[in-house]
Amino acid sequence: MSGARYANGVTVTPNSLTAVSGYVQQDDLFIGTLSVRETLEFQALVRMERQIPRKFRMARVEAVLQELGLAKCQDTLIGAPGRVKVRRNVQESNLSRS
Repeated sequence: MSGARYANGVTVTPNSLTAVSGYVQQDDLFIGTLSVRETLEFQALVRMERQIPRKFRMARVEAVLQELGLAKCQDTLIGAPGRVKVRRNVQESNLSRS
């Protein structure tokens, strides 16, 4: 198989593509019993590159909570009925920008 990949008419490499995009899980694949913070921490642990120390991963979680104004609802369960729903895809994409 051969070919080229383009984004907005520009040739992209695997590295340049992952630098500006990320895979977002479906809502039903999230663990509803985790809080917003726990979800971000879990994603930081599994998505960020292995060589990034835990301290820096958790700092990125803090930054995402602040950037998105989620500090007030950081302990809200993602799947709790009657609670604030959070735009999960925004959280995911922001974490991948480490």
